Amino acid sequence: MGRKVEGVIAFYDTVVLDEVQTIRFTECGEIIGALKRYLESGEYRVMGHRGTAESGFVILANIQIDGDGLPVHRFILSELPEFMQETAFIDRFYGILPWWRLPRIEKKSLLSSGYALRSDYLSEILHLLRAKTEYSDFVKSHLIFILPEI
Repeated sequence: MGRKVEGVIAFYDTVVLDEVQTIRFTECGEIIGALKRYLESGEYRVMGHRGTAESGFVILANIQIDGDGLPVHRFILSELPEFMQETAFIDRFYGILPWWRLPRIEKKSLLSSGYALRSDYLSEILHLLRAKTEYSDFVKSHLIFILPEI
């Protein structure tokens, strides 16, 4: 803010919050309120500055897995910090990628052993696909909605 420049959500397609199960804030309500507002409308306000952006948010968290490779808790979102378990916040995310169902990426199957090709190449592909409506339609047609048992 001291430099009076836009933040990461104004410049990137996606902002990834990693290890969210360990995040601690002193003003949780204020942070979640700002995130909910942004995720709903694309508008952000920081220290008197208002702006809009189209950056998506991804939250990554480690969850407990049992011996069979399945989540220990049936409701996996219960492992998020309590302030992130608010229904209105969770409702603003498109979905959950159940990584425990995905095949592991083995080093021998990679195109390169270098860092840049793996991450930068994937990032560029996703950036280009974001503008294509047929990609969005493909994703929507392949979403599976699973309601948790209560």
